[in-house]
Order: sequence, then C-alpha cells, then structure tokens
Amino acid sequence: MNHSPTIPFRLTNNQAYEEELTWFNNEEFFFTVSGYGSIEGPYKDSQGRLYSMNVVNGRIERWADKFKGQIEGFALLQEGRDGVVILGQLGTEIQIFTQLSANAELIKRTGWNGSYELIVTASGGNSSTIAFIHSSFDVPQEVYFINNINELSSAQAITSENKLFTERNLPKGKLYRWTNEDDKTEIEGILLYPPENFEQKNLPLLVLIHGGPYTADLNMFRADWYTCAGMMATEGWLVLQPNYRGSSGMFM
Repeated sequence: MNHSPTIPFRLTNNQAYEEELTWFNNEEFFFTVSGYGSIEGPYKDSQGRLYSMNVVNGRIERWADKFKGQIEGFALLQEGRDGVVILGQLGTEIQIFTQLSANAELIKRTGWNGSYELIVTASGGNSSTIAFIHSSFDVPQEVYFINNINELSSAQAITSENKLFTERNLPKGKLYRWTNEDDKTEIEGILLYPPENFEQKNLPLLVLIHGGPYTADLNMFRADWYTCAGMMATEGWLVLQPNYRGSSGMFM
C-alpha cells in the first residue's frame, strides 16, 4: 500500500464492529470482531473472532479459526514473536489457549476450572510474564501472576480484594445439559445450589434467564448489581441459569 504517512486512509471496508487494535510487528496488527457483523461477507452475527492484518499487502488472517466458541480477549507473547495467548469461551467456561501463528494448532493450556478474564502480558528474557483474573462458582475473583504460560496451573494470587468471600459458605454450582425437543439442540445451563445443599432434591426453583443475546452465564464468581444468582441461591433457591440457543460460546 502506497499512502501518505500524514493522511489517514481506510484499511478495511466491511460491516463488522472491529476493536482492540494491537500492533505486533512493523507491518501487522491484531484486531477482534465482536458478535455484531462479519468481515468475511455480508452482515452476519457470529461469535467473537480474532484477526490480524498486514498493512503492506492488505492481507487479513483469522486466528483460532477452528475454535467453536467465542474469543473473549487476547494478548501477545514475546510481543507476538511467540504468537498470542487467547481467552476462549466454550460452553460455560473461559479458558486459556495459545497459537503460534494463524495457521498453527490452537493449544488449550492446562489450568483451573472456571473462567479467566482480562489477560495481559509483558515480554522479558525468553518468555512473557502474564497476569490475569480468575474465578469460579465458589472462588472469588483475584489477580494472578505467572512467569510463563507453562506455569498456568501453579499461578499465585497477587491480590486479596475478595478475601471476605473466602470466609463465607458460598453457593456451589454445576453444569446442566438437556436436549431441546424441537430441533434436538443440546442446551447448557448452570445449576447454582444453596450453601450446604449441593445436589439435594426438592429445593424451590428459580429460573434466571440472561439478557443478550450476546452473553452467557458462566462458571465464574460475580457479586455486583447485575448478577443476583449467588444472592438468590444464598437465600435458599436452586437457581437454574439456562444458556439458550444464541448464547455466546455455545458450540456454534
């Protein structure tokens, strides 16, 4: 591409919502596309995706193209020399994956059950240090740190902002699956049990359906104004959170 360095010019022309632009060498940058639109044809709602673009030849490549869930975020490993680390939601969890190049195998990293969020990296030596947030049904959110991606399952917490919740008996959850009789689609959801009543029968049932459609109820800890499932379970309800057809990350 031959353009004046002082005059902005358009790189893409599509009906997608592009965001999180990140340079990773002198010629290429990453960007994500949310569920609103597609760069691969006419407007079409889809799962979140990750792309890179070469500004010299205009070539766009999709990363993690075989992944059936939703891309929730990414960060560079060694400034992109070792590829990327990807947050991918599949079903009711957000897990960590790595990919060396757009055509390389997507590798799921061994970590903890639950969900990872807001991953960041810093290059140093022969590896990238990594920080992220992790939580699960009964493990509150904290920030964790590792010196390289191979240490994921032994990450150490570097914050204790939610220590209060570790001193309480929290609701426990589990995955629940059933088949939609109309089209035989498998539906996933979460059952959140009252404290001291995990997997017990004859509990009062509350069905709590998320908004969206570009969202899903996940194996993660939330204690905020928008998320009341844990509070309702604490009050004695068995809370069913169904991820209906069209929810993000549901094997589409």
